[in-house]
Amino acid sequence: MSLQLFCFPPQRIIILFSGVTSLPEKCERGLDLQLTRFFFSLQELVPITETMTIPFDYHRFIIGAKGANVRQMMDEFDVNITIPPSRDESDQVVIVGTRPKVNKAIEALEQKVAEIEAENEDRVSFGSSLQGPFII
Repeated sequence: MSLQLFCFPPQRIIILFSGVTSLPEKCERGLDLQLTRFFFSLQELVPITETMTIPFDYHRFIIGAKGANVRQMMDEFDVNITIPPSRDESDQVVIVGTRPKVNKAIEALEQKVAEIEAENEDRVSFGSSLQGPFII
């Protein structure tokens, strides 16, 4: 027995059974498996929206000079990244795209945040090791 699934727009699915089977359960199990595979593959194509929290003070580093950093990430991961305007002082950054691409973009953003935090720690530790008085 074989089972094939065809999708035709708009919202029309044709299921083709071929061969002979004496057990209707086999057909039902085969149909369940094919439908699961079909809908799982569709999920990979449907855009999703994820929101992540990035401290407002880091946004300028994420954006980069004239938007170069954020544009490069959007091109690299084929997603849309929306950083709120500075007047909002919001920590919420929105990423839109297909699930695998959004996940990769989130990983890259988390890595960038970690780099920014490490740079901030270096600045703080360097600054705190200095003791005055200084003569210039």
